[in-house]
Amino acid sequence: MKTYIYPDNLRASIKLWFWSVRDFIIICAGIIVSVAVLHCFINL
Repeated sequence: MKTYIYPDNLRASIKLWFWSVRDFIIICAGIIVSVAVLHCFINL
C-alpha cells in the first residue's frame, strides 16, 4: 500500500504561504495607518 503525501503537503504549504502573506499585508496596512494618524496629530 502506497501513501501519497504530495497534494496535501503542497496544499498545506500554499495555505501557510497565503496566511503569512496576508498577515504581512495586514501588518503593513496597520503600520501605514498608524504613521498617517501620527502625522496628522503632529501637524495639528
